[in-house]
Amino acid sequence: TSNDRIRIISGIICNQGAAGIDCEYCPKGYYASEYASPKCTACGVGTYSTTVAATSASSCLKCRSGTFASSVG
Repeated sequence: TSNDRIRIISGIICNQGAAGIDCEYCPKGYYASEYASPKCTACGVGTYSTTVAATSASSCLKCRSGTFASSVG
């Protein structure tokens, strides 16, 4: 159900994929796998994500052959 994907923290409804005190959705290149994560986790070096509000590391994709990401996210 939709209630399985949210948690109420200090009166604010936090969806999975959101983080921080204001429950902001994680930007592209980051994910929050736990409800009300304190911060978003960056995709690792050599990976990227185009998904906003990603909920797991599986949203981080390997860079295509012949390309490279030297920074996280």
